[in-house]
Amino acid sequence: MTGPIRFPSGGAPSGAAVPPAGRPLAQGFADEVRPSADFPGLARAPARPASASGAGEADSAPSAVQRRAALPVSMPTEASATTGPSSDAPLAPLAPSSPSSRSSPSVQLRLLAGELSKLETERAALQASLAELQQRRHDARAPAASERSDEVGRLQSRAEHARGQLASLQARHDKETSELADVERKLASARRQLEGLALAAESRPAQPARPARTRTGRRGGAKAASATKATPAAAKPDPRSPAEVEAQARIQRLEGERDSLKTQMEAASRRVAEARATLKSDTDFAETLLDPRFIEQRIDKAAAAHLNPFLAHYELPAIDQVPPGEDTRHARYLAMFTNVDAGARRLDEPLLENPAHSFSAFSALFSTLWPDRVNGSLLRNLLGGDTSAVMAAVRAGGEGLGNAVGRHVLAQFTEEMRYCAMAAASTGLPDGTTARRVRLSGGSRVTQTALAEGRARARDLMPLQELPAHRGRIVVGAIQQATSMMTTIAEEYREASVDVQRSRSALDGALKDRSALVERGEQLTRELGAAHAALSGLRDERRQREAAQAAPSAQSAQLVSRDGAPDAAIPQLPVAAGSSSPDVDARRMRLRGDVDRHSAQADEARSRVDQTARDIGEAQAELRRSAQAHEAAAAALAREAANASREHDEVRAAQAGLRERLAVTEARIGELRETLHQAPARRAAISDLAWERTIDRHVGISDEAMRERAPETGHVGSYDSLSTLSQVVADLHAHVSGHADLRPVLAARNRREFDSAVARVPGGVTDLVFDHGRQVGRGFSNALDRTERATPLQHSSYSLDFVQGRVVVSHLHPHVPRRTLQVAELK
Repeated sequence: MTGPIRFPSGGAPSGAAVPPAGRPLAQGFADEVRPSADFPGLARAPARPASASGAGEADSAPSAVQRRAALPVSMPTEASATTGPSSDAPLAPLAPSSPSSRSSPSVQLRLLAGELSKLETERAALQASLAELQQRRHDARAPAASERSDEVGRLQSRAEHARGQLASLQARHDKETSELADVERKLASARRQLEGLALAAESRPAQPARPARTRTGRRGGAKAASATKATPAAAKPDPRSPAEVEAQARIQRLEGERDSLKTQMEAASRRVAEARATLKSDTDFAETLLDPRFIEQRIDKAAAAHLNPFLAHYELPAIDQVPPGEDTRHARYLAMFTNVDAGARRLDEPLLENPAHSFSAFSALFSTLWPDRVNGSLLRNLLGGDTSAVMAAVRAGGEGLGNAVGRHVLAQFTEEMRYCAMAAASTGLPDGTTARRVRLSGGSRVTQTALAEGRARARDLMPLQELPAHRGRIVVGAIQQATSMMTTIAEEYREASVDVQRSRSALDGALKDRSALVERGEQLTRELGAAHAALSGLRDERRQREAAQAAPSAQSAQLVSRDGAPDAAIPQLPVAAGSSSPDVDARRMRLRGDVDRHSAQADEARSRVDQTARDIGEAQAELRRSAQAHEAAAAALAREAANASREHDEVRAAQAGLRERLAVTEARIGELRETLHQAPARRAAISDLAWERTIDRHVGISDEAMRERAPETGHVGSYDSLSTLSQVVADLHAHVSGHADLRPVLAARNRREFDSAVARVPGGVTDLVFDHGRQVGRGFSNALDRTERATPLQHSSYSLDFVQGRVVVSHLHPHVPRRTLQVAELK
């Protein structure tokens, strides 16, 4: 899972592949260069002339304009051989105008306005898409997730409360069961003592009763009492019926099964805890694989493991070891991999034949910019920054990973070269410090000597990637290595995700097993309660039978005492052998009372135990329902969180792409706007001052801004866009050029001729109104009879003047006629 990251190039080149003398490189060192179709965000690098050196290639471009025209729209104006993912077509420069078009500025202005209108439409669409994605992100952070989390918290609290109630009921059940056992022990003791008395009376012969004492009295005569023999006490049979014995045995079996089930539930709970710990460990490991800090460390190690064999082939020092004494790594790399051709330093031609070799050499030079230290690899910097799109592709199993890595590496390489250019162009010390060591932007500190040396090395590094072909080969090699690295990480993450799914399945199985044990426990509780209830009924029936059997004996004794002699009123107790008759009978009566009392207490304790058992069953059912609801809600929350995270990553990736496209479109609009500002056709139609003033005050003004300005001017208007303004200027130029009354004015060669011609024009050339025949903007009037609503406009107000040796439009703004506004508002 954490093995070395694979490179497409494998190891170091063979001895026959890249000789130090510059013989052709074999393709066995790296995979073949991937065609641009594998990376939609990359265009094929322009072909280098066969006999051209570095300087010759730089001179082969006809002009800077043509070089910019060959650049993709996703790249800035600096030379590059790759394009962004969203570029549809390169920004073409202004084509040379034909003789007829050069003679008609209005035609050229309309062409520029049409191209600018397309870019503005594209920008509006991109802005709308960004707004939609932003709304999606806002909706993803809606209160639904918080409510779901609150619901999970409530269900967890409910489950904890049910668990606490169950524990309390189980404690009470244990206490009541202990009390019942104590009462049953006392009852059994009393019964054993009572049976012992009966056995003792039976084991010894009975002694004759003492003769009755002769009584004398006024009635006279002696009373002879009949001698009675004490009947021996027979062994008392077990009063319990077979059904009662079977019920007690069944209760004992159920209680034993309950104790065994309790042990099983404890083991099941331990398995659930272990499964949860395993799931957490696997999840943490999967997330660690995507941790940027962990990835950076792996990239540095993998980059060094890849570069060191490459450098060892050329007998160059390792990249991750500072040699003792003077650090000559950069100088030796520079001498081996580059050459000076016509004053500019370039990579050797054999290295440029393979993108992997080009990037390896460039990366080695970049990693030794600062002397006497081991610096971070260039590949780590290229895979840094906002990697949300790349990580989204990794989480998706590697789908679209090549495209995401290509776009990201391209953008990061441009950013790194911008920093290198800043370092190469900087002089002096930061903030005017005089300290011996200077802190760099990355946080590390270097000496002033090392700072100066690093800037000099940056100045040597920048020309290596200035040419589009060279830069393209370097970037393609970087994308190949970065894609290979991220593919390895994606495979490891996919395996870790499988482990997470396996652990989650194991946890689900453990939870199901525990739920089955809980259900069996509830069933045992119900069966045990029913058994106790049946036993209580059987004991009640036995007591009723014993009471019915004892009633006739009591009645017979009462009749004998009533029909006998006067002395028979005195009860005659049989004398047990070996003991005093009154003491034995009293003890027997006391034990019988204890048996009855303990029996009543046992019945009451069993009733309490049965009720508590039923309460435990209900509490277990409530706990099971609460736990299932909590687990279902937690699983739903986890799924929603995963979906939200995935959607968030997708939205962020889409936003990054749209922002990149929007930045490119803005750059193209800015470039075209500057072209329009400098175009001779525009200057032939309207003065610079009027053009800039109209853009500043009458283009793209919002309704709120116009409403605020209206109280000052009475009414105000705004053209829809810059392209609309260009079309307006083209319309005015065509109209003025073809107007018969204005031909003498346009033919003026100086101010005097202009004033003379203007004097002959009816109404002059100030505040003229032109109807374009279509909507060109929106107007707003703050008059008292208006409804304060912006209205579509199709008129322009303009003035002509002699400026810089020619007659041009000197003042321009949208015309807001009151009548037009009023009619539009009444519709």
